[in-house]
Amino acid sequence: DHKCIALINENKSAIEKWFSENNWVLDRYQKLISHTAWQETPIENINMPLPRYALPIYLQELSYINLITQADRTSSEELIGMLGKDLTFWRNALANNDTIISKMISSAAIRNHFQWINFIFLNLKDEKEIMSRYADQLAPFNKQELSMRDSYIGEWFFIKNAYAYAAVK
Repeated sequence: DHKCIALINENKSAIEKWFSENNWVLDRYQKLISHTAWQETPIENINMPLPRYALPIYLQELSYINLITQADRTSSEELIGMLGKDLTFWRNALANNDTIISKMISSAAIRNHFQWINFIFLNLKDEKEIMSRYADQLAPFNKQELSMRDSYIGEWFFIKNAYAYAAVK
């Protein structure tokens, strides 16, 4: 909300210092969203650890906080490129998720994307021009992104293996 943005703006120098000392955080997120494909490892054994789903969301939020602190020094082309890269990655993940929880994480990341870009656009001097150029990149969700088919199949596979594992024990 606006209080969060006010706090970020009030503490820009401390935030920028933290990012300069911890640049691996942004590098890790940029490496993640640079991937052009999404593939999940099927959970074949109920004892397998689940992925750390919260980490990408946390890194995404830190990335947007950094963008807010840098927005006035970032060209509109670079800003639109960064925002587009984030949205493209999460839409691709959403289209290819094999479990319901990963579908939920991708959906949350897309929701976060739109919440954070509102804050970024509100902080820009040429907000309307950048918003209109960014809007040109947006498209309605497609059938694959909206489909739950692969997620349901992945959940069926997990439950089938969980029952088989329990039967052996």
